[in-house]
Amino acid sequence: MDVLRIHEVLNEVFPNHGAVDGREWVSLRCCLAPWTHASGRDKRPSAGISIHSDKMSVYSCYTCCPQGIPFHVMLQRYATYSGEDLDALIHDVEDNEYLGPRVAPDWDALKDKQYRDGDEDDSQYVLDEAIYGDFYEAAAGHPYLRTRDISDATAQHLGLLLDPEDPADAAVGVHGIERILFPVRDAKGRLFGFSGRDTTGRSKIKARDYLGMRKAYNLLGLNLVAKDPRPYVVLVEGLFDYATGWEHGHPTVCTLGANLTIGQARLLRELRKTVYLMYDNARVDKAGSEAIQIAGEQLQDDLAVMVTTYPRTEVPDPTAPGGYRPIKDPGELIKAEFDQMIESAHIYLPKWRKKA
Repeated sequence: MDVLRIHEVLNEVFPNHGAVDGREWVSLRCCLAPWTHASGRDKRPSAGISIHSDKMSVYSCYTCCPQGIPFHVMLQRYATYSGEDLDALIHDVEDNEYLGPRVAPDWDALKDKQYRDGDEDDSQYVLDEAIYGDFYEAAAGHPYLRTRDISDATAQHLGLLLDPEDPADAAVGVHGIERILFPVRDAKGRLFGFSGRDTTGRSKIKARDYLGMRKAYNLLGLNLVAKDPRPYVVLVEGLFDYATGWEHGHPTVCTLGANLTIGQARLLRELRKTVYLMYDNARVDKAGSEAIQIAGEQLQDDLAVMVTTYPRTEVPDPTAPGGYRPIKDPGELIKAEFDQMIESAHIYLPKWRKKA
């Protein structure tokens, strides 16, 4: 962020900031001092905002955050502490100022993409690993993961992290919403953002995307399956369906939604692996059947596509007639059931061929 935009933000939120411009930093008294400094104030300017014209700016304070945090994260913390409604500003800063330059593909890749997908723009922001890799704590051992039968080893393998309070919920007055964060990377391992799952059940948004991540052009777990030597991949739609797949020993990717997009289909084709479709059980959610058709039609000409069938197992559910219902998604499968679905899968056939 350039120095003029930094001052615009400071003037809007901290009109008496007393900031002083340097060559690489804007120096000022810590904006979080009333809540994070023992004295409740910052007598001398101990904080600064790094000046960058083409990448993320960092807020650092010698007293409360010497390692540095993204500037929009400081704004989120300030909003949480002060109770001010800064949601619109924070989103503007996060989406448009602090995610760095877009990563443009080289000419050959761009030309190839245009031939396959028309004019779609799938360029994305690559996040600074040095900042975001250490900003959140590891989620391994978290009680919520244990309720979902996700081991510490799997949590570590997937790189799961913990956001102790979602600032987006806090900004609308719903505090204490923590999320398990799933890092979303490309095949080369570059970080594009996170998808976070509410552990409390109190947020209106069960799963939320962080940092401008564009899920239509990503597959969660792509970096892991790209390195996996096995000739197949399991395709699921939910975060904990994905975690369960790896917990049960299968290379799994997640669409982060019900339907496979054109961009995601391209990523799967580039893997050149057999795809096992394991969307939500159509007996419980009819959207699962539609999602299978959408994915199958996009992939069948280039890859072997296998359709899995859920077991007839019923699980306790006090809201269902008789107190039981069918398994609804891969996240509810035990390992033996998951394995059996892979072993008994059948080749995808389009609807017209089934009728014939």
